[in-house]
Amino acid sequence: MRIEMVINFLILACITNSLLALAILSLIRICNHRRKTLALVVEREDWDNEVLRVLRRSILSLAEPSWSPQGRYLSLTTTVPKVEEADLNLTVQTLLAQVASECKAAFNGDIKLANLERFVKSVYRLQARFGFNDTLMTDIFAMTVERVKGSVLLAKKVERVELVKSGARVDEKTMWPLNPGLRVKQPYGMILKTESGEVLSRAKAHCH
Repeated sequence: MRIEMVINFLILACITNSLLALAILSLIRICNHRRKTLALVVEREDWDNEVLRVLRRSILSLAEPSWSPQGRYLSLTTTVPKVEEADLNLTVQTLLAQVASECKAAFNGDIKLANLERFVKSVYRLQARFGFNDTLMTDIFAMTVERVKGSVLLAKKVERVELVKSGARVDEKTMWPLNPGLRVKQPYGMILKTESGEVLSRAKAHCH
């Protein structure tokens, strides 16, 4: 009787291990497929840019298993909500293409404020959809901040660049609230100031 129990236990253990192995292999296949799908978009030549390097790495990490701390995977066909009424209806794929295009427009040659604001807004739209945390966004925008500091916008030199964090108190002198609220729910821009503190660009934000 005892031998029979041991045999049954060993058989059950073998079956369990086999099922676990199959589950792991299936997960690996899914992750590889997701990574290849994302790579088709973010490893194109127009993403070979130092400003986009951390963002590209973070997006590819979304193809990892669901326990990845970087965020959550979304299909490229997932719709991205509008921020403002004038925004176009975009999928994740078209927004990623737009980010690369706007990055090129913003940083090739002299930086133009309108192009910079559109680029930053699009990256924040990715944050809102993928769930990137504020710490990661600081890393993603590190090169953007470095490139913007010292540039001349509106005939004035940018000396200070500030990122807005979720939960920050709304300050209408430096922020552009897109809806009523006391706290920032989701930023869509960065604050640019001169050395004297004059605000050259306010950060758009959804509030609550």
